[in-house]
Amino acid sequence: MNTLRTSTSRLVQSSSRRCLVNSNNLSRAFSTSQISRENFGEADPELFEKQVVKGKKLTVVDFHAGWLDPILARVMDAEQEADYMKIDTENQQELAAKYKVTALPTVIAFKHGKELSRFVGLVNEEAVKNFVANAKDH
Repeated sequence: MNTLRTSTSRLVQSSSRRCLVNSNNLSRAFSTSQISRENFGEADPELFEKQVVKGKKLTVVDFHAGWLDPILARVMDAEQEADYMKIDTENQQELAAKYKVTALPTVIAFKHGKELSRFVGLVNEEAVKNFVANAKDH
């Protein structure tokens, strides 16, 4: 008869290393890295200027109104290579006007302060994934 043995493990963490220690006094060191993307949530004009206009990384910006919740948020949660920012057009009307946002949602991909592409209106999840993938290729 085989007996299955289980052990209790605990995670010991320093600033850059983690070590998994189990009850058998065996440990295995491993390291982790931070996610390379930012999710800025609601942004104001100053943050937009800093991260989108002057930034060098791909940033997908969702111009929306507080009452809309697009699929984009779910897709961007899984995205590692692009930052994500939301602009509430009700609170940031000048910024929305500057980028000619006339319908909601309007989603624009920027890199190095330049608009790469945009879509307007609700789209399905696959279309959002394709939009982000195409923007990364620019």
